[in-house]
Amino acid sequence: MEAISYYPDDPAAKLELRRRAAEIHARFAASDIAKLNCPKEQKVELLYAVIQAAEKAAMSELQMKSSCISATRKKPPRMSP
Repeated sequence: MEAISYYPDDPAAKLELRRRAAEIHARFAASDIAKLNCPKEQKVELLYAVIQAAEKAAMSELQMKSSCISATRKKPPRMSP
């Protein structure tokens, strides 16, 4: 089987693709948690733990990208007086 996929070039389209992918992953995670054979309270705790882990990972990724961007920016040379 051959599959061809196209990745958007437009930044807004890339963001929309990421949003949709995150939504699909969240639905699958929630569905898997709902199928577990444990009390509802435990499922809720697990769901919140997954959300917190995802938020932490997203913040870490943003911080890493931010530090990479600032490291690649070159400061203009200083002019001597």
